[in-house]
Amino acid sequence: MGITNSFKKNLIIFLTLVFISYVVDITRNKCSNLTFNAKINNLIHHFLSMYLWFGSVVFGYHEFHILYMLAGSLGWYLFDGECAMTIEYNKICNYEKHTRHYDLIYALSNYETNFTQLTIGRIVFIYDILYLIRKYCF
Repeated sequence: MGITNSFKKNLIIFLTLVFISYVVDITRNKCSNLTFNAKINNLIHHFLSMYLWFGSVVFGYHEFHILYMLAGSLGWYLFDGECAMTIEYNKICNYEKHTRHYDLIYALSNYETNFTQLTIGRIVFIYDILYLIRKYCF
């Protein structure tokens, strides 16, 4: 059976998004204690983050993506609006607790235009719901 060409293309798109996000972050990031663990944490954070924002758009699997978004939301709720990986990264780099990664979604959203990360998350969640309604109801 193997991996389809469509999946390969989508994987390249996703890895490109992760790479861009990672590069945006490391070029703006001035961590003075950038250990191997910090680099791995940062890279994994970008994989998880890019899947959160673009996973269903790139790969589909909308049911799984909704569960992933809900799990991420629960994590943020449990950690007082922060990502557990970001908290650990901030500790390693001696940043304040609320310092955010300068990832791709951070670069695309800003408060001057009211196009925040929460707005982007809602749009993606609604996209998943509408896709599933179309899939199962029509």
